[in-house]
Amino acid sequence: MMIAHVGNESIPIHTERDLQDVMNRRDRKNGLEVWFTEPTNSFPCIAVRISPPWCDIHFFPQDGHPGFRCMSNEFLDEGEPRFLFQGCDPGDGELVPNEFVIPVGDMQAIVWQCMMDRVPAATREWYEL
Repeated sequence: MMIAHVGNESIPIHTERDLQDVMNRRDRKNGLEVWFTEPTNSFPCIAVRISPPWCDIHFFPQDGHPGFRCMSNEFLDEGEPRFLFQGCDPGDGELVPNEFVIPVGDMQAIVWQCMMDRVPAATREWYEL
């Protein structure tokens, strides 16, 4: 089991359906920032930022490690998508490099695999920071 932290709310994740329900939430800016941790430990943890139709996924294996960013399989035009969600900095959206932009539709399988294996999902390439 994992815990999803959305704003001030902590939601237990027991099944893929639970994960999907959390991932389908949107804040007042139509985005979402969610952190996943184990119930008894802060690590590993997974941070997901959603700004439809895109998201990015950051995996932190342990305290003090800068983490791994999930690499994109998409071929986007020049420029960087602007992610807009509550708490983004600056308030008008954060620019995300194309190489880390993931379609929202791919996100659940990646996050579920990370949660189950407790390592970056083997189905994707990851950039270690």
